[in-house]
Amino acid sequence: MVFDPMQDDGTDKGKYSSFVFLLPDPIPTSTLTSRWRGRRRRASDESSVHGLEDSSGTNRDGTQFIYDCLPFRVAKLHLIQLLRALDDDGSSTGQAVDGGRISMFDEPQSGDVGEVDCVDMYKQPAFDHHLLKNHKIQMNPSFSTRKKTNEVFSKSQLVGFRCPQGMVPIRRPKTGLKSFSKSHGGSLHTFATKLPSEYSVGIDTAEVATYHGAKAVITINNPRVEVGQYSKAQIWVRNGPEAETNSIEVGWAVHPKLYGDNRTRLTAYWTADGFQKTGCYNIECPGFVQVHNEYHLGGYFANISVFDGPQYGFKMTIIQDQSTGNWWLMDDDDYKYGYWPKEIFTHLATGASYLRYGGATFSPSNIQTPVPMGNGYIPDIKADEAGTFTFVQIVNADYQIVELTDKIAGHFFDYGPNCYGIVDWYDGQDPNTTGHAFTYGGPGGPCP
Repeated sequence: MVFDPMQDDGTDKGKYSSFVFLLPDPIPTSTLTSRWRGRRRRASDESSVHGLEDSSGTNRDGTQFIYDCLPFRVAKLHLIQLLRALDDDGSSTGQAVDGGRISMFDEPQSGDVGEVDCVDMYKQPAFDHHLLKNHKIQMNPSFSTRKKTNEVFSKSQLVGFRCPQGMVPIRRPKTGLKSFSKSHGGSLHTFATKLPSEYSVGIDTAEVATYHGAKAVITINNPRVEVGQYSKAQIWVRNGPEAETNSIEVGWAVHPKLYGDNRTRLTAYWTADGFQKTGCYNIECPGFVQVHNEYHLGGYFANISVFDGPQYGFKMTIIQDQSTGNWWLMDDDDYKYGYWPKEIFTHLATGASYLRYGGATFSPSNIQTPVPMGNGYIPDIKADEAGTFTFVQIVNADYQIVELTDKIAGHFFDYGPNCYGIVDWYDGQDPNTTGHAFTYGGPGGPCP
């Protein structure tokens, strides 16, 4: 199988194409795919092709070319060393191998072809952060969040990008988005006031206390937004005064400017100084340490909830490790995606003082189209007719996972019947199937 030899920047470098390398026995893995250097030959060239079937194509100038590749085994050789050895001149290139980076394609999950690289775990972007030069990777948290519940939703599958052992999937940063991340931090910078063009509804913690994490099951929706707008459902974990806010915000987002499409994707944002000089989305800047070799920030959700139909949710956990102080991103199936190291924070290093759960939208002033939140419908108590959070929980000062009770829950933010709303289920919630639950969202306009 040969993928498009065009480079991501729209130019034909004339050096690379994408091949499927079939690993012979005894490697019991699935087909490994890699963008790699092919040896260009004229179609009329009848030199040996090593007994393999060639893959052919056409250049932009109309000339024909043929790519061929050599079979290889990885039984006794490190994958990167072997790939470098296969290069014609022994050098590595940005698209094939570069400092432990390999462009990989997982054929059944090809929605992000060309957007994700497999990177040596110890050479991932996080370690470009000046505070993480001597950081030791924590491979596993010192706890488990797994707890059997009887959710009313099916799990939405996060589409991953499987990498070889010792490597992790890293979505390529988008050029020019670093400044965009700064000016459009994780939704509302201050929840007590409504900033122009930004809206957020949800439940926060009113009790002054120390928290070490937050959990919820969030239904996956796919509101339609335009480039420059976004719609999110997420959990906020914060500490510090406004000018020095430390914040981690994780959930799903439809964000065309960030991703270049309208898929619903696992999205995170962090800052250590009130959205001023530090922080960004996902791995647009150094900070988040990726540990899982398949599931990653920026991955998209395969299953989307349907109004008055099947509902799909995702179990979201942001929790501070009691031993290391690192903030882990996990789900209740014990998938450990990675963490934000304690070293990059000041106030969050000792815990959070504020938690929030809900939805958020943004639209620039030059776009008049309303931005739907959740599934775009004003909420009621029916889970299949609005965006929904269930099993809303906190991790308290003693590192115990407990339900967000009425005593702890604080403000509810609402913008009217034609904009966005929120409904706490109160007596309508079931401790076994929903836990503390609420619905939220709306069509987004007109808003006050």
